[in-house]
This record gives sequence, structure tokens and C-alpha cells, in this order.
Amino acid sequence: MPHYHPPRSLKEQPFSLVVAEPRPDLPALEAFLRAFPREPGIRQVIAPIPVPSLVEGVEPTEVAWEAGQGVGAWLSMALEKVQNERVLVLGGPVERYPAADSLSRMADKLDLAHLVLAPRTQRPWSAPARGAHKVWSGIVRWVLALEAKPEPCWPGWGAWIRRFGARWVLAVPGNDPGTPHRMLRREMIPSLNLQSTSEFVWVEMVAKATFLGALIEELPTPLSTEVQAPPATEGAGWWRDFRKLCSDPLFGRPWNPHQHPKPEGEGPVSGGLDPAQTAV
Repeated sequence: MPHYHPPRSLKEQPFSLVVAEPRPDLPALEAFLRAFPREPGIRQVIAPIPVPSLVEGVEPTEVAWEAGQGVGAWLSMALEKVQNERVLVLGGPVERYPAADSLSRMADKLDLAHLVLAPRTQRPWSAPARGAHKVWSGIVRWVLALEAKPEPCWPGWGAWIRRFGARWVLAVPGNDPGTPHRMLRREMIPSLNLQSTSEFVWVEMVAKATFLGALIEELPTPLSTEVQAPPATEGAGWWRDFRKLCSDPLFGRPWNPHQHPKPEGEGPVSGGLDPAQTAV
């Protein structure tokens, strides 16, 4: 059997924060940065507007968000500016960012994975939705001989259809692969070559990471009866980018997620697959 080496520890590495929101609230962002653990902490903030040095020791990096530009196009440019080994990507209003304990759990999981997702708050199952899911599970079990994965929450019909397409066509894992809240390792960015210009870019990132064999973790999905269901449509271009990725996926620099990057000043590092274990 092949043996895989776990990812190298990044606990002592600082973060680059990517703020994927066209007009972030600067006072709220400053409060978030001050509440974030100081060591190793966030050392770079990449945002679409000029961000003054809100907190000492945090370097601001501006990546302009042009009028009419989709989040996918902007995110591709922003990730090219990342300087630190750990990357925290957050989208939407600051008040919807994951809580401090969730961020701490994400950081712990990133030490054992390449990509960590923080699902958005979703509603519990309604009776009609639960019934529809049971019918679908029966079809999958008897027609396709597969076991439909239990889902702890109901994202709304529009989001359910999008998640269904991503899961069954692109093999995307997780309950909320479209969440904009995630942590990842910088080493995987050049291999992704993000093609999407729309909100589908969040799903594309997970799909390509899955295809490359990256280790992906997801926090438990928070539930609330007060949260609104996601919109039936996820912005212009979601299904267009979905079809584009299905028909013509493009990847960047070759990357083995189970091979440690070569530390500076040292010789070659053994890769993910142990040749002695794979010899016949």
C-alpha cells in the first residue's frame, strides 16, 4: 500500500487575509484584525480598496476591483499577491465572518489539511424538503447502488440544486462548497489556475483541489431558523462557469499535495509516495 506523508506543520506561519468584498467596512475590518490572535497572526491584508495600516505589523495590499468584475476574476488576481504560507479568504460583510472559535478550529485543521471550509449558517430541514431528500436517497440507493450522503441542513432549493450539480458532476465534497470562508496553503495556489469569473469560483477551487488529491476539511454547519435561504441564483455566470469547467478544465503548475515543499537551504525532501511501498 502507498504511504502518504502528512502536510508539514504551519502553526508558526502567519496569515495573508484576502477580503473578497467590493466595498469592505473598514472600521469592522479593523475590529476583526485587532481581535485576531496576534501570534503568528495576520501579516498581510489583500483588499479591493486602499486599506490603511489598520493594525501595526499588518501590510496592506490593494488589488483593484473593476466595475462589473466578478468575484472570481478578482480573486484570481488577489491570490497572486499572497506572501504568507497560510491564507485566510473571507467574503461578504464582516459581521458574517466566522466567529473566533471557528477560525481557531480552522487553523488547527489546516495543520492537517490543504484546504479548510467554514460553512455558512443554514436552516434546519423543513418537512417537504426532508421528504424530497428521502425520495432522492431512495432513487440513488436502488437505481445507482449508491448511498446518498446525509445532509444536516437545508440550504434552500436554489442552493440545493447547485450543490447537487457540484457534488454529482464534479465530485465536490462538503455541505457548503460555495462558502467564501476558507483557509488554504499558499503552495496549492499556482496549481489551481482559477478560470471562473463568477461566484462559481468558490466551487471551482474545491473541485480542483479534490481532483489534485488535496486533503479537505470542513467545519460543522451552523443551523438557525432565522437565517434566510441562499438566493435561487448565485449571481450571473454561475452555470456558465460550471459548464466551462466541466468541458475545459485548466490547471496551473504541477503540484503533488503529498510532497513537502523543499525548505530553503536544504537538500531534496522525500515526496508523498514512498517508492519502496509502491514497488511490485
